[in-house]
Amino acid sequence: DLARSVILTRQGNPAWAGRNVDGVDGYQATEMFFGANGNPDWNNLDQALIPIADEQQRLFANVITEAAAARKPLPRFWYLPRELKAAIVMTGDDHATGGTRDHFDRYLAASPPGCSVEDWECVRSSSYLFPFYNQNYPQISNAEAVAYENQGFEIGVHTTTNCVPWGSPQDLYNIYAFQTAAFASFMPGVSAPDSVRTHCVEWDDWSTHAEVKEAYGIRYDTDYYYYPGSWTQNRPGYFNGTAMPMRYADLSGNVIDVYQGTTQLSDESGHDVPAALNAMLDGALGSNGYYSVLTINEHTDSTCGGCVSESNAIVSIAQNRGVPIVSGRQMLEWLDARNTSRFESVSWSGGSLTFDVSGGANGLTAMLPVDSGAGALDSITRYGGNVPFTIRTVK
Repeated sequence: DLARSVILTRQGNPAWAGRNVDGVDGYQATEMFFGANGNPDWNNLDQALIPIADEQQRLFANVITEAAAARKPLPRFWYLPRELKAAIVMTGDDHATGGTRDHFDRYLAASPPGCSVEDWECVRSSSYLFPFYNQNYPQISNAEAVAYENQGFEIGVHTTTNCVPWGSPQDLYNIYAFQTAAFASFMPGVSAPDSVRTHCVEWDDWSTHAEVKEAYGIRYDTDYYYYPGSWTQNRPGYFNGTAMPMRYADLSGNVIDVYQGTTQLSDESGHDVPAALNAMLDGALGSNGYYSVLTINEHTDSTCGGCVSESNAIVSIAQNRGVPIVSGRQMLEWLDARNTSRFESVSWSGGSLTFDVSGGANGLTAMLPVDSGAGALDSITRYGGNVPFTIRTVK
């Protein structure tokens, strides 16, 4: 069951949910991957640079394409805008220390003059602020947050269960009700959060946390977190086998409309971050084709001096390699636009394939198989005019 295998590879062993085997805080999603008590890890971290769930999913898609080739060539969409092979989602947690301004200002300064936020040319990020229990906290004012949001940044809430299991599902709903309402009260000019990271990345069972986030409209989740260093052992890669944000599923296989934006790199996971980033980008941009959306946590705390040097290194590497850096909100907007796009009115007759495209995302790219039962691709026209195309080998 290839589809089931892909989901279980990404989300972990359900039988290992709700346990603490790493001795850190409460329960984390990573503990559904730890091979404690003599068991091997759920996925082989010595091969973590291979996104095995994505490779399986590509196999599945290629089987469909090949099986359909005798009937008609099937068009497909590319993962990212403008044929990009990789992107970075930059995030940071601010534990009421007030470092968000500095990080955002450095990203503004690092952005090319006249850059387009919409086209992912600017360096942008999300900062998750510790919950608002009073109005006199040092993080950022509503007016400042609005100004940054208007420039393409995302200000969100760093939800917390106080690093302990949340109890019943209703208890978790109550936590979100209180903390999102407090955020809205003290940040009335800022949009409701689209992405989130939970303090101590508390994740107590298979899918309840994703379901609660969906209920509160938070749909890019970063709580699957490659951590701690005693487990990562400075092995970079994809502990849950995925370099692509995919939606969660419950144990019955129902899709939860929240994307698993796995935090594969952070400033507290025991990695040499620049080396790890380059290794993953090598896989994404090189011949292996391990196309990737890398979610990174560089804390936006003013007390985290190392986070400044690491985030600066990340920006430098990304810009030198032509990889955009975006916020969680920007990535979610792209995913939604891509996934609501459709090939419609597909018709195949006499060696001619016709179709319409509905929806559309900024920079959306379509692909066609070069070979079909009627022969090789000869030409493409749109509204009667010829469309140039390139031929590439993809996986």
